[in-house]
Amino acid sequence: MHNAGVIYGYARVSTDAQDLSNQVAQLRAEGCEKIFGEKITGTTAERPQLKKLMAAVAPGDVVIIPLTASRATQPVFW
Repeated sequence: MHNAGVIYGYARVSTDAQDLSNQVAQLRAEGCEKIFGEKITGTTAERPQLKKLMAAVAPGDVVIIPLTASRATQPVFW
């Protein structure tokens, strides 16, 4: 039996003033079943939600991370 896996998403913004909602909406539109999100600066390597995501991912799962560049319009698929 083939396990199709879980579709995970990860959203991050750098400051509390920024909003995750656009990224979360994009991830939901791509079919993400579980979304991890956090507001944390890119200058730190400590990203608790990213660590949780990495611990949850199993073979056959998919992780989608939206591009955050100003010209980005499509998510990145790994």
